[in-house]
Amino acid sequence: MLNKLLRRQLVKFFGDNAEKVSAELKDFLKVVSESYDHYEKDRRMLERSIEISSAEMMELNNRLRQEVEEDNKAIYQSLQESLSNLNEEQDDKKITGSDYRKLGQIAEMLKLETQKRKEAEREGKKHETHLEASQQIAHIGSWELDIDSEKTSGEAKFYWSDETYRIFGFEPGSVTVTSDLFFSRIHPRDLPFVREQMRKALYEGSTNDIEYRLLMPDGTEKIVYEQVRLIYDDTDTGKRIVGTIQDITDKRRAREKLIKVNNEIRTLFENMQEVFFTVDMKTFELLQMSSACEKIYGYTIRDFAKNSNLWFEVILEEDKQVIYANDTTMRQGNPIVQEYRIQTKQGDIKWVESKITPTVINGELIRIDGITSDITKRKEAEMAVRDNEQKFRSLIQNSADAILVLNADYEIVYASNSLYQITGFTPEEVLGVNVIEFGHPDEREILLRYKQKVYGNPGIPQNIVYRRIMKDGTYIWCEGTTINLLDDDIVQGIVINFRDITQRRQYEDALKAANEDLQKTNRELDKFVYSVSHDLRAPLSSMMGIVELAVTETEDEDMLLHLDMMRKSIRKLDGFIVDILEYSRNARLEVRKQQIDFHDLMKDVTENMKFMSEGLGKKKKVKIHTHISGHQEFISDKGRIAIILNNLVSNAIRYANDMADDPYVNVSVELKPEGAEIIVKDNGIGISKDKQEKVFDMFYRVSKSSVGSGLGLYLVREATTKLGGHIILDSVPGVGSCFTVSIPNLQNH
Repeated sequence: MLNKLLRRQLVKFFGDNAEKVSAELKDFLKVVSESYDHYEKDRRMLERSIEISSAEMMELNNRLRQEVEEDNKAIYQSLQESLSNLNEEQDDKKITGSDYRKLGQIAEMLKLETQKRKEAEREGKKHETHLEASQQIAHIGSWELDIDSEKTSGEAKFYWSDETYRIFGFEPGSVTVTSDLFFSRIHPRDLPFVREQMRKALYEGSTNDIEYRLLMPDGTEKIVYEQVRLIYDDTDTGKRIVGTIQDITDKRRAREKLIKVNNEIRTLFENMQEVFFTVDMKTFELLQMSSACEKIYGYTIRDFAKNSNLWFEVILEEDKQVIYANDTTMRQGNPIVQEYRIQTKQGDIKWVESKITPTVINGELIRIDGITSDITKRKEAEMAVRDNEQKFRSLIQNSADAILVLNADYEIVYASNSLYQITGFTPEEVLGVNVIEFGHPDEREILLRYKQKVYGNPGIPQNIVYRRIMKDGTYIWCEGTTINLLDDDIVQGIVINFRDITQRRQYEDALKAANEDLQKTNRELDKFVYSVSHDLRAPLSSMMGIVELAVTETEDEDMLLHLDMMRKSIRKLDGFIVDILEYSRNARLEVRKQQIDFHDLMKDVTENMKFMSEGLGKKKKVKIHTHISGHQEFISDKGRIAIILNNLVSNAIRYANDMADDPYVNVSVELKPEGAEIIVKDNGIGISKDKQEKVFDMFYRVSKSSVGSGLGLYLVREATTKLGGHIILDSVPGVGSCFTVSIPNLQNH
């Protein structure tokens, strides 16, 4: 079966006799037909193998096509000449041997050309295989849209490479490629954009490089990069659209991740407190510096850019030696850390630390990369620590207290000067000795138990009072504190701090003896007071009874006057004895917690004071008014509360103003959760300002004419203090006095 083109040529030249050519000519034409077929296969293979994005494949395709076209053009021309000659000779019926020889030569040429075509076909297949492998590795596919096919079949034909199938989520050759299939895989949001780009390529001939997304059936997205070209025929008419498509999903995501990381690094770089810098050590110029330079140096990056030596100029002159001293180390390629001072743009002096990594090539220091930090606060803290250490050491050495440091075996490894001053021992006699050896033999067991307590409670101070031997053999009393700091990284020892309290101990012993004597005296005084109250009040009661009896049995005015005087003196003496008893009880007895009923107490007080006005010879009876508010339960000492109320009310009656129209004493009690407030207010003679501070003193009387014992208000203050309360006096002469007593509720204590 001859090639279609060749059959048309035979019909053109031989007409109806085309089938009647000789056997030799048929063999010749068969070789020619095979050449045409191989040429057509080569053309199709090369066109389908073209890679738009590959310059190498385009060059190879153009070169092979040009060679094929030139060779076939020459063969075709020779064939036409031979056929023309054959046609002419056939008309004359004269075909010579030379003509057959010429045809034989042409057939030989076609045979050789056929061999070349087969070799080119094999080479093309190799290139095609290589191209497919490259596309699969690089995730790059190629495709072609045949525009001419739409004119003949009504639908443009698509061609996809195997990798294009894979990119779109299909097995190679598993589906028929159509426009609908192509557009169905494009992300809905990107579809209008892709359609527009394809339209431009088709109708405007534009060359497009675009990116868009593919939406897979499982919901995943791919990002692809596509290059589209319109290929023209010899008449400059668009014949087909070819393109490449690459899956750049991983590349794009890696790029986005890289951008994110770079942004984070840049943000970190720009916001770090440290300054990053690079210096060209050949020119000694600053190549780069981070923006943190303004925070540390006060100069901006622009300042450093204008003056590349500025980084060195800001270093204090005396500290530049630090830089010079490390020059040899850096030139050997060793990293260094150096501390030095700089002067900022504002004139401040700062400490900085630079960590520098040198770059040495062929023994030559090329550049240095470094990080500079502001360490001013750290240096100030270090200097403060050194100062504190010196001060602390000075304080220890000059302290009156002795300070010892023991090792884990309880042996002295350090002692302050105070130890030697206190005890008289020398360092040679103390260091390395177990501290218990300096204790009193009678207290050895106590010291051993104390030692175990110190070991068992690390970090907790333990107090002790003990006796310690002096160099002269005598003992002193010491008060000390020991703390176990064996686990402390710095101290790694047991620290003892003690002082000589011998004198204080002697004072305490003397005070203790004095207190014992005083307590003995107080006990004897209590017995005396009890005896006096018992032995004196009994005769006074008898005398009062005799006086009252005598008053009823005589009408002699002089006698009655003298009896009245005796009655007043007996009452005064009895009141004085009662005050002494109350004072003794208040000082001696502990506070008793009892529930207080102020209504009952005030009833007793009113009853006791019922005849006091007449007894004192007052012209007018002093009225007692009581007001109690609040329902809070109140706990206190009933006896002391009674002392306070009795003395304040009796004092108000005793110093009532005879000139007042209606002398009174108002007693108000307000009960609160925190305590009771007692206010005793009268319209008596009052107390002048200069005497108000003294009225609470023992045995103080406002005037010689005062009828009291001088103990009443003193007892009020003492009882109030004993109960944890306080008293306030507000008085105006001629107007009256007001005593405010606040007493806490012992229920809350």
